[in-house]
Amino acid sequence: MKQIGSVIHADKTRQMEISMKRITVLPILICMFSCSMAAPSDRYAIIRDPDGSVNIRGEENLSRYSIEGRLPNGEPVSCINDFSYNPKFCFILSENKEGFIYRNRLLFLNKSKEFKKLNITNESNTSAILKNNYAELLIKIKNKIINKNDYSITKDKFGNDIYKLKGKTFFGTDGTPVYSTYLFSKISLKIGNKELLVPQSDLEQAFIPNYFVSSRKVFSNIHAYINPKDKHVYMFSSFADGAAIYTIVFEFKNNQYYRKYIWSEAL
Repeated sequence: MKQIGSVIHADKTRQMEISMKRITVLPILICMFSCSMAAPSDRYAIIRDPDGSVNIRGEENLSRYSIEGRLPNGEPVSCINDFSYNPKFCFILSENKEGFIYRNRLLFLNKSKEFKKLNITNESNTSAILKNNYAELLIKIKNKIINKNDYSITKDKFGNDIYKLKGKTFFGTDGTPVYSTYLFSKISLKIGNKELLVPQSDLEQAFIPNYFVSSRKVFSNIHAYINPKDKHVYMFSSFADGAAIYTIVFEFKNNQYYRKYIWSEAL
């Protein structure tokens, strides 16, 4: 019984250490995201596993008891190294899940030999062109007045008010409505003679704070990559800071726009 008690105590101690590490590192992460938003590309990755999908774990070990779900190959994620004691693991954030992933199951696009970065060649406060020898990405933003009737209120399980925009979660604020903000107005990818457009419905959830526009920080926070062999493209971007920070990703594949991913980076 004494030995079993020691194991239980050790497990509880480990869980407390993980919790305390998250609490301790939170101010550092907030500063990192809000103070150096121009260089988040080293944490952007996609899932790459020989089995076609990877386990998400609650702890940094390969025990079957730590498995909490799976993510498929190609899924974009953010890797937060500061949350992992074990350098073989990353704590990842994604649209649907968060947890620890074995690091060698991640392909970091800024270090990949398969993907080539699109660089800014033309920029103003509200538009930019990113291109390389394989593709050209046009991005435009605009200020928009949002009708208050587009917001609705639901309740969470604790009875708190949750605001929705046209029935969807919105990002870039602390969860409360704003009525004048910047949004993406056009995202267009040209590969050869073909132009691929992101539909307007996929641009409505991502609020871009006014200070990002006035300080010309919008396009320095956008990182796009193409695999020249199969024309697979990812556009990563992070906006806002503190509790409002989020990442949005647009994916193009098979010569068409595929889908959007969006998640909060606040921890």
